[in-house]
Order: sequence, then structure tokens, then C-alpha cells
Amino acid sequence: MDNDVILSQFDAIDEKVEALLAQCANLKAANTRLKSRIEIMEREIRAKSEAELKYNEKKELIREKINHVIERLNHYSEVETL
Repeated sequence: MDNDVILSQFDAIDEKVEALLAQCANLKAANTRLKSRIEIMEREIRAKSEAELKYNEKKELIREKINHVIERLNHYSEVETL
């Protein structure tokens, strides 16, 4: 084999290795961005879950208060009819 052919083959290999290294760096950067996005989304999910829990607690408290008022009104109307 001619030295020029061998050198050109090494150059081609070197170019492919450089392309692979660049692709690897791009994939690492994309992976970092995706991990960051996952963390943000997990925090958002936790916040929404906590907000939903608080909403349900408030809803239950309101339901209890309404039921208490209804019971008082029913009791009052029972007393009035006696």
C-alpha cells in the first residue's frame, strides 16, 4: 500500500472519530438539559399534588361546615314545628 493511501485512511478515521466525539458531546449536553427538565417537571408535579391536596382539604372543610349549617337549620326547623 502506498503511504498516501494509508495516510488518507487515517485522516478519514480521524474525521469519523472527531464526528463521533462531537456527537457524544452534543448527546451529553442534550442529556443534561433533559435531566434538568425532568427535575423541573418533578418539582411542578409535587407542587401541583400539594396544591390538589390543599384544595381537597379546603373542599372537605367547606363541606363539613355546610353540613353543620344544614344540621343546625334542620334542628331549628324541627324545634319550630314542635
